[in-house]
Amino acid sequence: MDDLVRFEDAALGYDAAAPVLQHVDLSLVEGEFLGLVGPNGSGKTTLVKTLLGALEPLSGRVSWREPRPAIGYVAQERPPDSLWPLTVEDMVLMGRYPRMGWLPGPPSEGDRTALEEALRRCDLIRLRDRPLRELSVGQAQRALIARALISEPELLVLDEPTRAMDLSVTAEVRELIRELHSETGPSTVLVSHDLNLVASLAHRVALLHEGAVHSGDTDKVLGEERLREVFGDRFDADLMKQTGLFLPRFPTDPRPSRRSSRDEGETGNDA
Repeated sequence: MDDLVRFEDAALGYDAAAPVLQHVDLSLVEGEFLGLVGPNGSGKTTLVKTLLGALEPLSGRVSWREPRPAIGYVAQERPPDSLWPLTVEDMVLMGRYPRMGWLPGPPSEGDRTALEEALRRCDLIRLRDRPLRELSVGQAQRALIARALISEPELLVLDEPTRAMDLSVTAEVRELIRELHSETGPSTVLVSHDLNLVASLAHRVALLHEGAVHSGDTDKVLGEERLREVFGDRFDADLMKQTGLFLPRFPTDPRPSRRSSRDEGETGNDA
């Protein structure tokens, strides 16, 4: 398969004297699922901005397949609040505006077909007329993903799609992402701090650390040696070996126990 985009010895950032990332060699193949991970401040946002065309490389080269593919972007955001009297259908249709023109008229038959497909794929048909302010966290995220899908992108970029979600909603969104990619969906870039989420979905991973990008097969990049290097004592390698999960190591609490005398086994007059 052809490369959708390729970074070649690229320096990325905002100041040529102090690039955020250097010597970036990274490619995304058509149909691939790439995970993008790294500590806070490692350059994930900088790389995504360059991928979206909001930043030009400071040096090196970023080249795209021709014709340049359409990109659907799901940012770290919630839908507009109650000050915007919009329904789910209204917001999803906004993602079609670039194809409809700056002063869009009534949706065409093609726009309507794309709308129905985006709502269907994100399981939003029955919620299409619901006001945005009434959506749950998971429903709101599905609406944001549908807004990106309606543009019929060849590349879908998801930025922390499960941020601040509980376990059940995270599982729901993860399965949606998996289904979208497996249904002959777009190439996908998933940015997340959740290593378990990335490991369960991505074909390859790019791990950002100290100005460098380490990319390769998920199992290799998220291996013990590399994670110890990046996260140090915060990474619990023993627990990963036992459970297969990436979990942080919490420091031992030096404070004395606050258990009550009843917790210690006192029964009072219950006898």
